[in-house]
Amino acid sequence: MGDQRRAWLTGGLSVVLIFSAIGGPLRAQSVQSPDEGFDSQVTGPPIFADDQADAQSDDERIEPVPRIGQRPIVQDGDLTEEQLLEYLYRVKEALPDIPVGYVDAYYEFSHRPKITEACDVILTNCYPYWEGCPIEYSLHHMQSMFGSAKDAGKGKRVIITETGWPSEGGSLKAAVASNENAMKYFIETQLWSQQNDIEIFYFSSFDESWKVGAEGDVGAYWGLWDKNEKLKF
Repeated sequence: MGDQRRAWLTGGLSVVLIFSAIGGPLRAQSVQSPDEGFDSQVTGPPIFADDQADAQSDDERIEPVPRIGQRPIVQDGDLTEEQLLEYLYRVKEALPDIPVGYVDAYYEFSHRPKITEACDVILTNCYPYWEGCPIEYSLHHMQSMFGSAKDAGKGKRVIITETGWPSEGGSLKAAVASNENAMKYFIETQLWSQQNDIEIFYFSSFDESWKVGAEGDVGAYWGLWDKNEKLKF
């Protein structure tokens, strides 16, 4: 993370979610230092079928919630459910004092109870936009997504690891990407999470202009800041 971006983010955040990993599937790259301004971070590596697991413990670098995967790797066919479970239990064995979780869409935790049972914490992505939900019903729909993951977790800690709304790029069914809708969703999400003590990571801090592949034009416009690091709202 660049110094300028870090300076902007540290003013109002206590936790940062890192999408990065080095040194093998069980080693997470930490960018945190005492002067960086973040109390803690959620970080972890993507895992693919051709990875060779390195079960070496990196306690001093992985904190405080290792997460296995950055996208639905079982649903996409990168791993079988059994392979993912093996990775989860190996990480848990290597880091017995740190909660370990797997990131996926909210519905997967009810569809895959063995994975849910293996997780110490439920890390769920909730995107009303990608389900074509109109903005006026988006908060309620996201709350329903969270409730589904919470029910599946049966009392386990649940963190919304990703949610957001694009500011431009088109529409998906009744979901329309616009500055107004993105601002509305952000404000309503933040108020709800604060009032109900829900742990949530908002996606994303900055636009990612390179993400226009499978997601189409809309993939580049999920940030609160644009690609030139200008605050949108």
